Amino acid sequence: MPKTLGHADLNVEDEVAAIRQHVGFSASVEVLETPTAATVLEQATACSLVHFACYGASDVEQPSKSALLLGTRSVEKLTIGDLQSLNHQLAQVAYLSACSTAEIGARSLIDENINLATTFQLAGFRHVIGTLWGAFDSPAVAVAANSYEHLLKQDAGTASPAARALHHSLLDLRAKNGNGDKISLWAPFIHVGP
Repeated sequence: MPKTLGHADLNVEDEVAAIRQHVGFSASVEVLETPTAATVLEQATACSLVHFACYGASDVEQPSKSALLLGTRSVEKLTIGDLQSLNHQLAQVAYLSACSTAEIGARSLIDENINLATTFQLAGFRHVIGTLWGAFDSPAVAVAANSYEHLLKQDAGTASPAARALHHSLLDLRAKNGNGDKISLWAPFIHVGP
């Protein structure tokens, strides 16, 4: 979602263009510009790969209220509670290009691992790419583009292709312009899954 009420605009167009470039004609890419939570839940069940380029909100006091921020005229939250009803048989990869989707903030629940990334995995997505904290827009676009490039070049039999794709993407980002020392650019990204 390029625009979210009360938040700075996101560079979603470049992320979508990168995905389309690497997916090519091997799959269809459907962009939901300003979807409602109900639309996302309905559409997600038909996809083996879902990609969210939007804002995320981690609720440190009540992690089950953590959410992806969606909506048309106002901010609508797609919460962990909403996602719990999702049972997806075709699911393979959920790419959560949003802030704090794998964050565990509540110290009292630190051993519970309740966050958006693990919820997508429990809903059936084998591989989930998320973030441990807020990510900058430009590196998020670069990591997504490179991850898809590496993911779609791999042999389907490769062990943990999404994890390997993210790993190579982060190595590429770290190697550019002295980014190796700029931990905040590359460190938030994480793979959850086998």
